[in-house]
Amino acid sequence: MANKKCGRCKDEKYILPIGADAGNEREYIPCPDCNGTGESKEGLTAKRFHELYEELAPKYGYETRKESAKPWSEVPEKNKALMTEVCNTVKNEIELAVKDRIRAKVHKKMAKYLNATLKEIEITKAIDEA
Repeated sequence: MANKKCGRCKDEKYILPIGADAGNEREYIPCPDCNGTGESKEGLTAKRFHELYEELAPKYGYETRKESAKPWSEVPEKNKALMTEVCNTVKNEIELAVKDRIRAKVHKKMAKYLNATLKEIEITKAIDEA
């Protein structure tokens, strides 16, 4: 799997709102998805993960082997693709877990509402029959 590039900024240019022109030229703002880097959000997450891992490793008594310690720009594409896919998988699992929790809360509230509504109907029916 090749390192994905941001699909949004390939197709669109981001122009500042009307009135924000610099003279007669339009100014462009960075892509809101990749902040002008051209990398996908997952790629940016993998890059940051790599940087933080290298930065924090010594704090935990771990030192990356000198021959494999490289800045993100020098990490082989295959390794970047793997880290990007790992980050994307974790993100998807978290999103799914959050959606499941939201669904459970909604179902619980709906059940509570339906039970209250059914009780109101029963009470109304009892009053009507009395």
